[in-house]
Amino acid sequence: MIPYFHLETIPLGHFRMSVFGILLMTAILVGRWRILHLERSEGRSDERNIALLCLVMLVFGLICAHVAKIVLADIPAFLVHPAIVLQKRHGIMSVGGFYGGLMAGLIWCKLRRVSGFETIRMLDRIAFVLPLSWMIGRLGCALIHDHVGQASTGWFAVRFPSGSAYDLGVLEFLFLIPLSILFEALGRRPMPPGFFFGLFGVLYGALRAWLETLQPHPPTFTWGPKAGLVGMATGFAGWIAMLYYKRQASKYPVATSAMAARRYQL
Repeated sequence: MIPYFHLETIPLGHFRMSVFGILLMTAILVGRWRILHLERSEGRSDERNIALLCLVMLVFGLICAHVAKIVLADIPAFLVHPAIVLQKRHGIMSVGGFYGGLMAGLIWCKLRRVSGFETIRMLDRIAFVLPLSWMIGRLGCALIHDHVGQASTGWFAVRFPSGSAYDLGVLEFLFLIPLSILFEALGRRPMPPGFFFGLFGVLYGALRAWLETLQPHPPTFTWGPKAGLVGMATGFAGWIAMLYYKRQASKYPVATSAMAARRYQL
């Protein structure tokens, strides 16, 4: 059983900093640095497109994560008073952030007339660095324990002072460790654009569908497991795009961590 450890803030002079906020910002900065680093390792002179795409997906992802958290918590209240999303702060919901950010990114690429191949290439680049960045962010959830699940005495339950139970944030963090290692290992050889996008969607979507079954109470609106299944379907769509652009992919292989290490001697 996993021992209980709680860390919500850390002292910084006369102030106390949110651990979750620090780790979230770290995850964003690490992800951005790695994306641009890999772009340079391929010798791409124009990083502006993917930098702007990351910014668009991040901003709209955070907005949608906030809105989804409030709306799905009380749909009737939102329908009666939609402005509630501007008046309340109840944290964020990662599922809303994922889909909101992805839709915003696709719309942005369409408006900018970015080619389909370049769109899937940039999304694949983002997906490649996402497991490690998401793992850093999920560590914040694991430390503050804001996703407590069903009571359990299993090996992967947390020994809370009030009784042992699953912590969905802890479980997701632990899952992302081998997923990050898997991506780094696969990234040592060129993969066609769409491969990592598809792999992340399938594996992470399956994880979220399973985690929803460990919620403390059955959801009144069964969006949870379905959101995970939609993630898996999105991953398969990425693989279909990969096959569609197979010829282009053979000419422009995705840069890998090994290629970047050789060029920058990291």
